[in-house]
Amino acid sequence: AQNILQGENPYAAQPRLDYFKYSPLAGLLMAPFLAAPKQAGIFVFVLAQFWLFIWAFRRWASTVHLDGLRTSSVALAAFASTVIDATVSLENCQVNVGIFALMLLAAAQYAEGKYVRAGLVLSLATNLKLFPFVLGLCFLTEFRKKYWISFGGGLLLWLVLPALIVGLGPTLDLHGDWLELMTWDQTRLYS
Repeated sequence: AQNILQGENPYAAQPRLDYFKYSPLAGLLMAPFLAAPKQAGIFVFVLAQFWLFIWAFRRWASTVHLDGLRTSSVALAAFASTVIDATVSLENCQVNVGIFALMLLAAAQYAEGKYVRAGLVLSLATNLKLFPFVLGLCFLTEFRKKYWISFGGGLLLWLVLPALIVGLGPTLDLHGDWLELMTWDQTRLYS
C-alpha cells in the first residue's frame, strides 16, 4: 500500500521479502493497516482474516447443511487455519485465509441462488489473487446470466477501482507490472 500510494512499483524486488504477488487493489486495501504501529496493524490484519474466515465458513457450512458441526469446532478450524497462515504466509505478506474466506462466501451465495453477490465476491477474490478464478470458471459452466454479468462486470470494476486513488494511467501500469511478474513467476517455476 505504501509503495502504491507513494507512486513506487510494489512489484519490484524488495529487500528480504518475496515479490508482492497481489493486485493493485489488494495493495490499496492494506492502507488502513498503515495507520497503526506495525505490530498492531499486523494483529488487526490477522484478526480481520480470522473473523472473515469464521463468518464465511459458518455461512457456507449452513448453506450446505453441515448441521453436525458445533460452533466450537468451526471456531477451532478457523483459528488453526488462520494461525497456520499467519505464521507461514504473513511474513511473506500473503492473505490466503482471507481469499479462501471470500471463496467460501461466494460459494454459499451461489448455492443460495444469490448469483449477483456470488459473482461480485468471487470477482473481488480473483482480483486480489488470481487462483479464485478457477472457482469462478466452474460457476460459469451453469450459464446463469446474472452470475456471468456480475462476475465479468466485477472483474472490470475491481480492475479499475484503484484509478480513483492513483489515476487511470498508474493503475494500468500497475496491472501491467503485476501480470508481468505473475507470468515471470510461473515460467520460473516450470522451467
